[in-house]
Amino acid sequence: MNAMAFLRTIGDADAALLGLARTRPVSAWRSALIGMAWAAAVLAVRFAAQAFYQEISGFIILLPGVILAALAGGRIAGLTSMVACLIGGWLVVHSTGGGVTMSPRLNLVANVNFVIVGLFVTLVAASLRKTLRRLDVLFEEGQASDRRIDRTESELRESEERFRLMADTSPSPVWLTNQTGEVEFVNTALVTFYGRPADQIMGHVWKATIHPDDRESVEAVQATARPAHLPYGFECRFLRHDGVWRWSSVSVNPRIDGHGVFQGYVGMAFDVTDIRESNTRLAALAAERDAILGQLGEGVIVTDPDGAITFVNEAASRLHGVADLGVTPDDYSQAYHLLTDDGQPYPPWTCRCRARS
Repeated sequence: MNAMAFLRTIGDADAALLGLARTRPVSAWRSALIGMAWAAAVLAVRFAAQAFYQEISGFIILLPGVILAALAGGRIAGLTSMVACLIGGWLVVHSTGGGVTMSPRLNLVANVNFVIVGLFVTLVAASLRKTLRRLDVLFEEGQASDRRIDRTESELRESEERFRLMADTSPSPVWLTNQTGEVEFVNTALVTFYGRPADQIMGHVWKATIHPDDRESVEAVQATARPAHLPYGFECRFLRHDGVWRWSSVSVNPRIDGHGVFQGYVGMAFDVTDIRESNTRLAALAAERDAILGQLGEGVIVTDPDGAITFVNEAASRLHGVADLGVTPDDYSQAYHLLTDDGQPYPPWTCRCRARS
């Protein structure tokens, strides 16, 4: 047998012993049967070798049966095998008729040694069996944990991919920050707005694009909300890639994981430049209208579509002695002293009336 064949044989023996130690636990009586079976196996070997041992008891050859029994069935199997080997060994010795010619004291020493060593190897083999089973359980639990982690990571990746897909299809800028407030993800709309690659918008780059007149108010809002991980929002001007300032309404909300741990913020911005410009134009038109109506010598009162008073010029204020705004039709008569032609308070929405002087 060459060296490689010998190593393969040793490897096969290791695998066999490992498989023996990994046999499933059984009941006590089955463990005892396992011990009897291994005892019978090694007693058969001892019986076959009687001619070799002759006047020597040779019980040392029985110890492998005790070891293998303890590996296969635990302590009960090992103890059963040890007792069976001790009794069966003496039966084998005397069955040949020659007996053992050693002195009684040496026989006693041999028996005591066999029991001591048998107990020791039983405890060691049974402990190895139990330890191996525990390691197998830990290994299986570790594999199960790894599978759960793999599934969780896979689900997390899928969730991130879905979020990125949804974010990139959004026409409004979307971004994520980490726990320290550094931007770590931007969507396509934000890349388009700044006109630069995503990796050049990470961190705190966005702060440099805020209009100088708006930075203080933005920082004040963040200083109030961020330490407590609260949602917040603000409106400010950002510098677009073409050098144009655009007004944005920003909404920012905290990101909390499944364990309740703060992970950062998710933000979204909506361009409100056109709305603000429209409002500015409407305000200018309203101011112009008010200026024109205010110069008229006749009293003029303007209402909104619901009839609530929104403007009273100077002439109407002198005529009625009041210039209250927000008055609804039900309160016209009382607030502005309006009477019908016959001197009675006029009903709501009646157009023909006169002021009481």
